[in-house]
Amino acid sequence: MNHSKEKFLSSERLPVKVICDTVRYHGNVGTMLKTFFYLNCQEFILTKGSVDIWNPKTLEASDGCQLFHHNYITTEQSWHDINHLIPRDALVFYAESEKLSQHKNFLEYKNLDCVLSCRKNIVLIIGGETEGVSNEAKDFCSSRNGHAVFIPMRKEVESLNGGVAASILLFEMARILKKNIEI
Repeated sequence: MNHSKEKFLSSERLPVKVICDTVRYHGNVGTMLKTFFYLNCQEFILTKGSVDIWNPKTLEASDGCQLFHHNYITTEQSWHDINHLIPRDALVFYAESEKLSQHKNFLEYKNLDCVLSCRKNIVLIIGGETEGVSNEAKDFCSSRNGHAVFIPMRKEVESLNGGVAASILLFEMARILKKNIEI
């Protein structure tokens, strides 16, 4: 790895905000928090109805990383609030099952490089375990001309849990963005 990319890994914030849309499983939020902080993302937002990041189960699942990085976490947000928090020029994605999406801009995660560039505002929305991404989140994504993104699966597997899906998508976004940035 060259030194400019090492610098990006360690000091620059990855221009990605993660939104947990009514994620109720502590382990998923904990996994997402660890990945979020490992990749040095910009902001971690939880909608109303998501787990409490200070719950002992969430703290354990995240190895307590929110204790040291809590200033990058926003909780209990409505979609009305989120609409005002996210810049209008943000590139918005939500994770969706390949079998479920009705979104017009639907792409496989390996094709993210076709739409990602060196943007400063990228948003990834991850839905809850049973319901997936809410209709409000999908409407928000559509209003920003965003994309539904899926991870292909073997037909024997119905879905990945939110923490695993978020980690795969965040690492792919980081790989693409770091490849495109010259520091």
